[in-house]
Amino acid sequence: MIEPSSHLQNSRITLRFPRLEDLNPLYLISAENHERLNPFLAWASKPVSLQSVEKFIVSSVAARKQWWALHYLVWHGERLIGAVSAHSIDLSEKRCELGFWIDRDSEGRGLMKEALATLVSELFRVGMSKLVIRSSERNPRSAAVAKALGFHFVEIQAKARRDLDEWVDLLVFESRAEPVASASGEEGL
Repeated sequence: MIEPSSHLQNSRITLRFPRLEDLNPLYLISAENHERLNPFLAWASKPVSLQSVEKFIVSSVAARKQWWALHYLVWHGERLIGAVSAHSIDLSEKRCELGFWIDRDSEGRGLMKEALATLVSELFRVGMSKLVIRSSERNPRSAAVAKALGFHFVEIQAKARRDLDEWVDLLVFESRAEPVASASGEEGL
């Protein structure tokens, strides 16, 4: 696999790997959005502390080196507004799942769509061929982002995840890399 870039940028947002210098802003935004994200994200089901955020930052380096996950923080100018990640990476199948969240004050402005589009391009560039988004039936905004990015609806996984105290259906969306014709006329990535 090609090494992923540590820093990605488009016209309005910047994605970069978490660093220890990000500890305080990441703690603050995580704590501020904890209750809102709790039903949808596993990490938000536990209390957020400076120690838990530091552990995440440190573990993200190991996850990246082992190709378990690629975590990026999303910045809008100098302001941290959320995170995107590729997780459940399967190198043999060249597939992974995407996770994402955004600060309440940044919702509805297309910033997450831009962040994910940037991540999707990077994942296809490094050799992934299938990307999956699983969205809780209770999170229509997540499903809307998947659709806006051109991901195709694949299936409903009935009662596949526990959100708070209830099992919920997951909507599954996929995107695949388009084969690129090489100079010899053979298909490849």
